[in-house]
Parts: sequence; structure tokens; C-alpha cells
Amino acid sequence: MNLSSLLIAVIIAFGFASWPIVGGFSKASGAWVGTIVMSATAVAVVLFSTKNLVGFSALGYKSVMYLIVAGLINGLACYLYSVKVADKEIQLGLFVALVAIFVIIMTPCMDWAVNDTLITPKQIAGLCLASVSVYLLAC
Repeated sequence: MNLSSLLIAVIIAFGFASWPIVGGFSKASGAWVGTIVMSATAVAVVLFSTKNLVGFSALGYKSVMYLIVAGLINGLACYLYSVKVADKEIQLGLFVALVAIFVIIMTPCMDWAVNDTLITPKQIAGLCLASVSVYLLAC
């Protein structure tokens, strides 16, 4: 992986890690946190993507439906995440870290299930270590 990709990964991680922390700090309800953050996210994505959205008609019906289903699943996940972010009964930093680790575990598994991408033995070892970190953080 090149340096540019690594830097972009850091920026993405910062965005994904910071909004729930700021959402918890805001003292807003989970519904408001999710609605405001995801609305602002949608506006930002459209603004940054405007010049690349020209070929929408080239997308097939099946592709559009897959993306809508993925968006609905992501919407549910973001709603649940926002509700927990506003929950004063949890350790917010720990919860955000656990979600991030579960993303690390689920991503290659989903890639295998959907795209038939092989998971190497080295990656399996990494997934096992990530699972151990979940145990250590959650107990």
C-alpha cells in the first residue's frame, strides 16, 4: 500500500472515530446525533462526488437495488450507533473501539461472502487476534 492510501486511511479513520465522540460530547439525543451527522455526511458525499455522478443511467436496476439495500442496512446501523453514542451509561471510547474492531473482523468475512475473496492464513490469524482484543476490551 502506498503512502497516499495510508494517509487517506488515517483521514477516514479520524472521521469515523471522531463523529461518535463529538456526538456524545454534544449531549444531543441519539436520534439527533444520527440525523444531523448522517444528513451532513450525505451532503458532503454529494458535494465531493458531483462530477462523478454523471453516469447514473449506466447503473443497472440490480446495482441500484443492491446499493439501496446496503444503504438501508447502514442506516439501521448508524441509528443504533447514534443511540449508543448518546447513552451516558456506556464508556463511549471503549464502545467506539469495539465497533471499530468488529468492523475489522466483519469486513474480510463479508468480502469473502459477497465477492468470494479468499482470506489468507495470515489474515485469519489477524482476525483471531482481533477477536481476542474484543474479549479483552469487553470483559
